[in-house]
Amino acid sequence: GGIIGFPADFVVETNGETGSLGFSIEGPSQARIKCNDNGDGSANVRYWPTIQGEYTVHILCNDEDIPHSPFMAWIEAPGNFDSTKVK
Repeated sequence: GGIIGFPADFVVETNGETGSLGFSIEGPSQARIKCNDNGDGSANVRYWPTIQGEYTVHILCNDEDIPHSPFMAWIEAPGNFDSTKVK
């Protein structure tokens, strides 16, 4: 989940898997995505949603969703954030 106008962050750990890591975010607005490879098998990912609503976060390996992906995130207007809406 998250709040409009603030970055939403998550960490991906590859657990030794090899392949091309990618991300896709679908929702009511196009969200800018930034990924930082930590060099230790993990990556910090940050995206900036600009409109309230449900966003679908895909984590990809070799252009295929990883297990349990996609993830759903509800983005709220400032003052309306409810962490229980994170799935």
